[in-house]
Amino acid sequence: MQTFVTQAIRMAEKALLVAVAVMAVLAAGGEILSIVERREIVLADLLLMFLYAEVIGMAGVYYASRTRTAIFPLSIAMTAVARLLVLQSKDMAPEKIVYEAGAILLLALAIAVLSRFTRSGEPGKDGPGEREAGSGENDKSASGAGPDRDGDGEQRYHRAA
Repeated sequence: MQTFVTQAIRMAEKALLVAVAVMAVLAAGGEILSIVERREIVLADLLLMFLYAEVIGMAGVYYASRTRTAIFPLSIAMTAVARLLVLQSKDMAPEKIVYEAGAILLLALAIAVLSRFTRSGEPGKDGPGEREAGSGENDKSASGAGPDRDGDGEQRYHRAA
C-alpha cells in the first residue's frame, strides 16, 4: 500500500513538473511574440525571460539528475525580486528599495553558501569534504578517490572504501 502511495505521489510530482515546464515554454513564447509585436525590448522583458529559463532549467535538472536542488528556486526568487525592483522602483519609497536590495543580497548569500558547501545545491549531499572533479581520467587523490564515469559524460569522484 505504501509503495503504491509513494509511486502515485512521484507520478503526480513528475506530471506537475512537466506541466510547469510546458507552461513556462508557452509563456516564454507568448512573451517573445509580445516583444516582436511591440518591436521593443526592455529590461523587464529580459528579466522575465530569465525567469522562464530558470523554471525550465529547474525542471530539466530534476529530470536529468533526479534530485531537487535548492539553488534553482533561490535563483528564481532573486530574479523575481530584481524584476519587481526594476519595474516598481520609480514609485517606491527609498527604504523599500533598500529592503528589496537587501532581499536580493540575502538570496545571493544563500546561493553562495549552498554552492560552497554542496556541489548539488541539496543540503546533506556532497558536503564540504567531497572533492570536485579533476581534469583527467587518471586523477587520484591521496585517499584513493578517483573519477568515475557513469556513461553520461559527467565526471564524479567517489571516495575509496
